[in-house]
Amino acid sequence: QRPPRGRSEVRRWEGSPLPFEFDDATLPPSAFGGSGGIGGMAPPPAGGPPPGGSDAIELGEVLAILRRRAWLIVLCVALGLGLAWALNQRQTPVYTATAVIRVEDPTSQVSEQVSWNWYGSRGGTDPVLSTLEVLTSRALLGELVDREGLRLAPVEGPLDRSGVTVFQVGEFALPDTFTVRLDADAFAATSTRTGESARARYGEAVGFGEVRFTVPARPAAASASAAAPAILAVQGRDQAIGWIGQALGYEIRPETNIVDIQFTSVDPDLAQRVVNQAVQVFASVTLDQARRNNQRRSLFLEEQLAQADSTLRESQDRLSEFRSTEQVSSTQSRAAAQQTGLLGIEMRREELAADRSTYNALLSGIRTAEAGDMARRLEAIAASPEVAANPIVGSLYGQLLTYETEREALTSGPWGLSERNPDVARLDQQIATTRGRLEGAIRSHLDAVDARLSALDDLRTRQASQVASLPRAEAEEARLIQQVESVQRTTEQLRDEFYRAQIAEAVQEGPIEILDPATGAAASEGAGLGVMLALGLILGGMTGSGGAFLLEMLNTTMRRREDVEAVLQVGMVGTIPKLPKQKLRLKSGKRRKGGPSEPGLPAAQAPGAELVTYHQGRSGHAESFRTLRTNLLFQADGEPIRTLVVSSAVPGEGKTTTASNLAVAYAQQGLRVL
Repeated sequence: QRPPRGRSEVRRWEGSPLPFEFDDATLPPSAFGGSGGIGGMAPPPAGGPPPGGSDAIELGEVLAILRRRAWLIVLCVALGLGLAWALNQRQTPVYTATAVIRVEDPTSQVSEQVSWNWYGSRGGTDPVLSTLEVLTSRALLGELVDREGLRLAPVEGPLDRSGVTVFQVGEFALPDTFTVRLDADAFAATSTRTGESARARYGEAVGFGEVRFTVPARPAAASASAAAPAILAVQGRDQAIGWIGQALGYEIRPETNIVDIQFTSVDPDLAQRVVNQAVQVFASVTLDQARRNNQRRSLFLEEQLAQADSTLRESQDRLSEFRSTEQVSSTQSRAAAQQTGLLGIEMRREELAADRSTYNALLSGIRTAEAGDMARRLEAIAASPEVAANPIVGSLYGQLLTYETEREALTSGPWGLSERNPDVARLDQQIATTRGRLEGAIRSHLDAVDARLSALDDLRTRQASQVASLPRAEAEEARLIQQVESVQRTTEQLRDEFYRAQIAEAVQEGPIEILDPATGAAASEGAGLGVMLALGLILGGMTGSGGAFLLEMLNTTMRRREDVEAVLQVGMVGTIPKLPKQKLRLKSGKRRKGGPSEPGLPAAQAPGAELVTYHQGRSGHAESFRTLRTNLLFQADGEPIRTLVVSSAVPGEGKTTTASNLAVAYAQQGLRVL
């Protein structure tokens, strides 16, 4: 065992050439010997830990620890297996019933445009998940509790849920307990809260206010003579809703709108019944919501359609009033007409300006023409189309040309008349008169042309001002037309939506479609016996192994050489194997007198049998003593050891055997030994 802590008694050994000190807290340097394993220790070398010390744990050491504590591991494994078996036996089976439904997107029942207005603005919400949240709402769970009468349940006695048929548990029913006594042909129920009692045959209902139930048949476990009464309890509505909410759940299949509705219960029939009722209630509630939504949508669209029609009529009236004010059917056609008219005015003005120039030239030519040059100028003027188009000017021009021709005929030639001839004078007078009349006609025509040019200028100015005001009128008309078209498109969309809403309201379809109702509850969800035993085995093995290592850490026994060196801080100088128990034979081959022949004394315990260095000099045990001798000689550091003490913790550990064999080994080396 490790020496006690805290002792530090230092002794000095005198009478030897090399006195040394030792501390009782760490034991003196010595050599231990005995039949149970012998060893010797010396102080550790300076500057480092004792040789052979190491903190690493080898696999062999771990296995040795587990082997020494195998009883603890076996015990823990047995306890783990027993606990696993007991838990499996006490475990209550849990069953899950599953119904399959399909959830349609509520926005698919609304048109695209309105769905964007109603749902698209909410940003990131999933309509299918939003619909499924109704399944776990308190309103739906409360209706499910009320329909199935889940507030009333057996809590004690021979009745279970399948043995009680609940007809009604009202929403406002107070918590209560009923004691039900099962007779041979009838049952009697008593309310604990009110003390009221009722008796009915099996299959007939009994009522206590808002609670009505019956027992369909007498359970087989009940006896007619002495049967324990059954206890039925009516729990609070909120408590029942909370319980149903925890047991009811759903799971959406990936990348589909198919949903598995699940209900978990210890009663498989109850699980199946509740999950089927849950999907029925869910479908009914969502259908009612869809109906209300369709009705609200129809009313909303009808109001919006009426407003859109009114707005369309107002827009069309404003457009008609604008066109009436502008006195056109379209500003575009008016602009085209005004542009054409303005172009015609410009062309007509150019024509009149050309006529005016022509007549001015004619008038100037008449005024300045000489007698001989008049005919040529008149011919040039008469060739212009403007003069030909004027009948008065043309007539006067023809008359003047006639007079000029007659005068030239009278005055030309060798027989021509003189200028003073009365006929010539008369023609000259007529020519002058006609010329004056022609000049007046031309001047009158020029005045008319000037007046027409002035009128055309005024008309052109007015036409230009009207053309300048056309862009504003055209923009106003375009705005009114765009407003009418926009309101008309909105009206058409609302009308389509209104018709669709009416169709949806007439069809009355909800977003929930029941695909597969629950036909039975699945197997128990609890862990099987094999799994429980495996877990018990693993936990027991881990606990036992941990306990083995913990006990090993708490144990102060030194079992290895490394333990001694680490605790005592000394180095090992020798190890003596356990001496074998065998018969002792002398070197001569004869037995020692009185050795084996002595009665009751075994041959292995004959006197001197442990002196292996003398009797068995070639054995491994003798070699171990010689190795110890050599190590002690090298421990002297140049100074021989004069005195050596062999000590041990308790008597009988081999001090005499060690000292005797070591003395023989020293003597065999040629040293003097006492």
